[in-house]
This record gives sequence, structure tokens and C-alpha cells, in this order.
Amino acid sequence: MSWLQQRILKVIGTAIKNTDFPLRFLISSRPEAHIEEAINRFEPPILHLYPASLHDTNSDVEHCLRAEFARIATGQGFDPTRPGQHIVQRLVSKSLICCRFD
Repeated sequence: MSWLQQRILKVIGTAIKNTDFPLRFLISSRPEAHIEEAINRFEPPILHLYPASLHDTNSDVEHCLRAEFARIATGQGFDPTRPGQHIVQRLVSKSLICCRFD
């Protein structure tokens, strides 16, 4: 975890210890152990919400790719089944790799 991530989580953790603190925080992150460990040190009340599964994420990415390819194909007069299932699946799997910010 970067120094900045550590500092931000520490400040939030300290702030929420005070029950009179007038703000609530929503922390969103990829599932990473070091971030989850830092959040688990916070004092209650803490509500953990777990997002959609990886399958749901893949389906969303695939849906967006297919819709955009269909829009392009329609506008350009191309075959609407292009670029094909194997290409779309490769792009979906690569999108998960490209979205890492480590």
C-alpha cells in the first residue's frame, strides 16, 4: 500500500473513532488484502459491501464491447458479427489486466 493510501486510511480511521464526527465515508477499492486489513482496524460501526462477482464484471465489459462494435459496424456498413466471439473474449480478459493501477 502506498504512503498516501496509508495516510488517508489512518486519517479516516482516526476521524470515525469520534462518534460526534459529522461525516461518513464510503471507501471503494479493488479487493486487496492490505486495504482490507487497514479497514478492518477501524472501530465499529463499519459496513462492508461486496460488489458484483468477477463474472458480472466480465459480462458488463463484454456487453459494452459488443454494443460499441455493433454501433461502429452499423455506421460503417460492416458485418455486425465482427470482430467475433474470440476477439471480444480476448479484449474482456485483457481489460482486467489493463485496469490494474499497481
